[in-house]
Amino acid sequence: MNPRTRPAVLVAALVLLLFALSTGGCSSFSVPSVDQLVSRYQTNRAHFAQIAGLASVDATFGVEVDKYGARGIDIKDKVVSRYSKALATIGATHVSASDHTLDVTLGSEGLAVSGAEWGYYYSTDSAEETVSLDVARSPDAPEMWLYPLGDGWYATVYRF
Repeated sequence: MNPRTRPAVLVAALVLLLFALSTGGCSSFSVPSVDQLVSRYQTNRAHFAQIAGLASVDATFGVEVDKYGARGIDIKDKVVSRYSKALATIGATHVSASDHTLDVTLGSEGLAVSGAEWGYYYSTDSAEETVSLDVARSPDAPEMWLYPLGDGWYATVYRF
């Protein structure tokens, strides 16, 4: 390769990579349907019941989950290790807790300016605003929705 053209080739490759990422071309994820989220919940109810225990911890914290298990941020590892297997089983990648609620992220795609995030939300407050199954299935669904699953759990998708 000509040393004079090398910077131009690198810039072109970077532009193509950014385009592919922004259009989902390199993404191994696709936003699951509400039916897939419901099915995962029903199949793993015992794990979700266990994970709900994280909401009783009197702290605000985050938990990253990877192939090695769960790692706590701002809480003791002993607390996190009790939930590591259940989080991995349901496919969680991140859990945030605050005010006795949980946001459980299964995946995301896109860039900071546009994309989607999906997973589950847990709250003991029954005043959460929810959507019907038909609305959650609709291509015209709101930017963010919660579909009630029971026992304080909701399936959720957030598009940005």
